[in-house]
Amino acid sequence: ENHGVRISTSEKKKGAGSAVFSGDGKFLELIPHEASLFAAGSGRLNSFSIEFWLNPARLSEGERVIRWSGAVNTPGEGLQGSTLQQEILCVISGRGMYWEFQNIFLTPQLHRTDFVLKSTRSLIPSRWHHHMIRYDGDTGLLEYLIDGIPEDIVYASANRSENDEMYAPMIGAAKGAGITVGRGYT
Repeated sequence: ENHGVRISTSEKKKGAGSAVFSGDGKFLELIPHEASLFAAGSGRLNSFSIEFWLNPARLSEGERVIRWSGAVNTPGEGLQGSTLQQEILCVISGRGMYWEFQNIFLTPQLHRTDFVLKSTRSLIPSRWHHHMIRYDGDTGLLEYLIDGIPEDIVYASANRSENDEMYAPMIGAAKGAGITVGRGYT
C-alpha cells in the first residue's frame, strides 16, 4: 500500500522503477500474504533473506528504512499467557546501517532475545548499494552484506557463536503490522 510515496521510473537500479522518499512521513506498507514469510502465524522459519537496493540522498541519524512488528503469545500462568513483542528494524546509524532483530530468534523457553548487525563502512550518499540480510537455518548464521561483501555476522545463539544451541526464528500468531518501508526516510 502506497502512503503518498513518489514512484520514479527514471531513478532506478533494477526493475521498472523505485520509490523516492522525501522525509515527510510518506511510506510504503507491504502487507504480507497469509502464506508469506512475515504473515501472522507463519511460525518457525528456516532460512530466509531480506534484500533491497538503496540510493540515499543524504544520511540522517535515526532515519528508519524498514520496520516490521508483530507478537508471539507465550505460555503463562493461569488462563492467560503473555505477549512478547517482535520487531525487525533497519535504521541509519553513524552514516551506516543498523539492524535489530528483537524477539525474532526465540529461546526454547520463549525468552526475550535481541540480535544486532551493523555496517562497518559508511554509506555514500547518491550511490546505489545492494543490502541483504541472510539467515541460514542449518548453521544459525545471521549476516548482513552490502554489495555482496559481509559487513557483520552473528550466530542466533545465547553466546552469539556457532558452538552453542541455535535459536529458531519464529513469527508469532498475534496479528502484526505490515512491513513499513521509508517512514521518516529521506
